[in-house]
Amino acid sequence: MSIAKPTGEYAELMLDPDGWPEADEDTFYDRAQQYSQTLQKITNILDKCREQRLHVFEGGVWSGGAANAANDGLGANIDQLVMLQHHLATVITWHRDIADLIVQAKSDIGNNVDAAQREINTLERDQNLDTDEKTAAIDSLVRAAHRASVGVVSSTAEQVLESKHWKPPKNALEQLLNQKAPPLPDVPSRVAPAPVNTIPDTTGIGVNPTPETPGLRPSRPRRLHP
Repeated sequence: MSIAKPTGEYAELMLDPDGWPEADEDTFYDRAQQYSQTLQKITNILDKCREQRLHVFEGGVWSGGAANAANDGLGANIDQLVMLQHHLATVITWHRDIADLIVQAKSDIGNNVDAAQREINTLERDQNLDTDEKTAAIDSLVRAAHRASVGVVSSTAEQVLESKHWKPPKNALEQLLNQKAPPLPDVPSRVAPAPVNTIPDTTGIGVNPTPETPGLRPSRPRRLHP
């Protein structure tokens, strides 16, 4: 389940504009799982080809010039299947990495907004401050939280762009083949949110897989008060 936008009286002001990713992490996790299923099918075909090659050509069932030519052809097909395995491993790990980046960004932003909201709640209860002082202090907190949110989105977008030439870990294919089922995403935990009054809608949008680089475009509902 995608991480929802933080909620609260001042949450939107801390996020809009440009302070929340539009990208949907679940889209990337789902695509990674779909490609993992494809990898398993390709691996099953590859295993059968290798078994047949061992039985027919190396087991002495068929020999001679024609057999050698057929063996070479089957060997070329096996090499292509192996190459396809590695391509799929690249695509799978890329999708998972992008999803993890989105999850981390949303979690970090959510924690920052929740912390700012708690500070605002404390200010609102402070009997030593008059109305103007409270307003100024709250506005300062909101602006600081908004800057932090925009910074997280910008940093995450840069990391996504840098993944254009993604290379998976050396043992990525081996690890994927040893998995019995696609793992669940490791979603960072968020601290307990402050009391909220409103619940804005959750937004999100998926993007295309490699080699195209997805944009981590922030949502733009309304602007921060000047």
